[in-house]
Amino acid sequence: MESLSANPPPPSFPVAILRHEQEDGTAHFDLLIATSALSDPDAASVPTYRVSRRPDLLRAQTCVGIEPAPLHRERYLTLTQSVVLDQGRGSVTPLRHGRATPNASGEVEILWKDGSSQTLRIARDGAEWTLTVVRCGNEKASP
Repeated sequence: MESLSANPPPPSFPVAILRHEQEDGTAHFDLLIATSALSDPDAASVPTYRVSRRPDLLRAQTCVGIEPAPLHRERYLTLTQSVVLDQGRGSVTPLRHGRATPNASGEVEILWKDGSSQTLRIARDGAEWTLTVVRCGNEKASP
């Protein structure tokens, strides 16, 4: 008799949004999306994007310009309180955490810790980068 086994769920990785206040008084949001399992809090391995508007509050079908930032250390994905950065880089405050799963369309499906969800598309056209909110699910996920 042949056994039927379910396909394992696709891997998901940590995602976080930080508010980065700079020494000059300006601020932006950092969207960090891990692409592999975390292994070392000091490893600078996390793709990060600077966004002028808080990405988790954008409505579906909204598209905003983003700027790739240098890879960030894994520890920023697990921050629970504000941190003053060294070398006059300001401070960061964690705003939201969740899990990101890439889908077959090249988008990233995010399940936030509060149970709401978003599907994001990050795209590059020449030198221009954009973040598009493909879908928002504000309802709480079922247990």
